[in-house]
Amino acid sequence: MNVVFHHCHEPKARRLGVASCPMASAAFIDLDRTLVKTATGPVISAALRAAALVPGSIPLESLMFRAFNTIGETLPMMLLARQGASAMKGKSQRLVREAVRTAIPELTAMVQPFALQAIERHRAEGHKVVLATTSPYDFVDEFARSLGFDDVIATRFEVDAGGLYTGEISARFVWSGGKLAAVSEWCAANGIDLATS
Repeated sequence: MNVVFHHCHEPKARRLGVASCPMASAAFIDLDRTLVKTATGPVISAALRAAALVPGSIPLESLMFRAFNTIGETLPMMLLARQGASAMKGKSQRLVREAVRTAIPELTAMVQPFALQAIERHRAEGHKVVLATTSPYDFVDEFARSLGFDDVIATRFEVDAGGLYTGEISARFVWSGGKLAAVSEWCAANGIDLATS
């Protein structure tokens, strides 16, 4: 998903005595197989494994990543990905974010050159640049910000009062219709009307 939406609130501009208003705009860029050429999962898993936050080996993990790199997202793979929340149950959100922060240099090296150029072009044109991904928010937030993204739309794992993951997904799984709904909500909150864009 790499789409730019525009919306201008002309009535508000007229109230402010401005003939026309600058268009509020956003570019939504997907992560795996768009911003980066392949799946980021192996790099993130390695960082979590190094911090002893996931088991030393996860059955079928490498097969799943190879299949993703070959054919992209499929319903069976997304059903498995959705189980990631339960796999993180009881883990510290803070420790997870610290672990994946160590992966930022390797993830940055995976970014496709044209993607960085696209981000810079959108920013130069005054667009907000938003990463929209199924990946867990805590796994990708700091990486995205390090590249200059303004915001991140991603699957959020629920966290309890003690800062531990509950094993549930907060709100929605950001894939397919869930991703479209999350992008629509972001647009509504940021003054961009998808219906008239």
